[in-house]
Amino acid sequence: MKFLNGKKASLLGALALLMSVMVQGKDTEEAEGVKEGAPAMLTKDTFDEFLKEHDVALVKFYAPWCGHCKRMAPSYEAASIELHKKYADKELSKKIGLAKVDCTKNEKLCSEYDVGGYPTLKVYKGEVGKKDIKKDDFKDYKGGRDQAEIVKYMIKQTEPLVKEVSSKDLKAFKEAKESVSILGLVKRDSAEYNELVKVADQLGEDHVFGYSEDEEIAKKLGHEVPSVIVFRSFEDAAIFEGKISSADLKKFVQRSAIQVFGEIGPENYKLYETPKLPLGFLFYDSEKGRKKIVAKLVDVAKKYRDNFHFVCVNGTKFAGLMTALGLEQKFPAFSIQDQDTQKKWVLSQEKDLAVKGFESFVKGVIDGSVKAHIKSQPVPETNDEPVKVVVADSFSELVFDKTKDVLIEFYATWCYHCKQLAPTYTKLAELLAKQKDLVIAKMDATENDIPEKDEEFGVKGFPTIVLVKAKSNEIVKYESGRQLEDFVKFLKENTDSALKDAGKLDLEKAKEDEEKKAKEEKKQKPAEKGEEEEEEEEEKQARDEL
Repeated sequence: MKFLNGKKASLLGALALLMSVMVQGKDTEEAEGVKEGAPAMLTKDTFDEFLKEHDVALVKFYAPWCGHCKRMAPSYEAASIELHKKYADKELSKKIGLAKVDCTKNEKLCSEYDVGGYPTLKVYKGEVGKKDIKKDDFKDYKGGRDQAEIVKYMIKQTEPLVKEVSSKDLKAFKEAKESVSILGLVKRDSAEYNELVKVADQLGEDHVFGYSEDEEIAKKLGHEVPSVIVFRSFEDAAIFEGKISSADLKKFVQRSAIQVFGEIGPENYKLYETPKLPLGFLFYDSEKGRKKIVAKLVDVAKKYRDNFHFVCVNGTKFAGLMTALGLEQKFPAFSIQDQDTQKKWVLSQEKDLAVKGFESFVKGVIDGSVKAHIKSQPVPETNDEPVKVVVADSFSELVFDKTKDVLIEFYATWCYHCKQLAPTYTKLAELLAKQKDLVIAKMDATENDIPEKDEEFGVKGFPTIVLVKAKSNEIVKYESGRQLEDFVKFLKENTDSALKDAGKLDLEKAKEDEEKKAKEEKKQKPAEKGEEEEEEEEEKQARDEL
């Protein structure tokens, strides 16, 4: 699900990456103690000690060569200094600290806290003087990457999950523009209050929760105690009716907090992950055009808000997403994509986007009468190379050929590891070229959809390599090494073919050829120290997001 003009990120992942690249500055990580209040540099020996001195802390696990870490460094330092000053000036009652850990020097510590990419940010919530620091005291940081967002997020960590709202506070609470506000008209410490707190604990990062047991407030709002009201700037308040349980209330808040045809962006993309409904993309090319088409379709969309998240996207800014979703640069345009399976349904652009056609299309996706759109590159006129090229339109014929075992690599042209694998994968195909009942193939998964059994192939990153067995068409995921002998061993153990030529394969010579070629390439194009690691890390982030 791409959201960039290039091919390097999923929709929600691309929005996350946007947040990081929007941060200005290219300064590297600075040494500890350069400025008063700057982030503390921690090691395994000082980690617990630092946390015991704070009520709340944010820890950034990083690597010195990481590009995203370098871009974030100035904002992170500025946020730390600002929070330090606010506490010193008694603007904050609780002590908030920011720190960082160099994972290239503290590998064990980073592993202990499940650091899988850089930067990884973790929020610690405890109290000054806490005796034992536990892994459970931490949770993932879900805020933005610039100074103001970090400061705002960390201050919020010091506040109660559910604030008491007085008559004086009510107007400001209702009209909060930066988030959805949930007010529970409940008695303190009642069963309903406890259920509200449970929901606030799960959704409090994105919304503001409050409560009031003031009957005058309930009377003013026209509701009885107990009840829950969701205030939102984009629509009238939503009222939760019935018995208050955390499970039902959570679903209600999540549904009510999402604006029908709201603009999806880096500040709100996570809202669309829960509940994880298919996304209905309405593309526009101007603000005037957006307002006009939204006004026309919004009432219909509200009828189906339990089935889809309807969102707006500027198609001139994110032209790549339109292409990925099977649309031409004609506006307005609409397409639906399932967040799990990545299947797409495209509303025809041959006619103007009208209310009747829009509703018919949405209903058709729900009942299955509208078929999913399959994106495909043209079928190659010739396919004589050792590694056979597969596209969506030839997928079923080539991959599910019951007379042959098929090893297929799903790759991306930008994928660093795919490029590294290419010589070995080609050599494998050359060595097994005489094996008539075995095919070594590849497919560009950014330009082609998997037309059937896509969930079984499980392409969630690149490269993904899968064997489809002859006769049974059983799908076996390749999870072995990336050396030539690893592939040969896997094929011997898992294919229905006899691999008659396998015994004649000169693997040692092939390995020598690979090593010789790698050395020559290295001489021709030496890499800077750390460049390869950074490229791998950035590719890993994109892969994880996808």
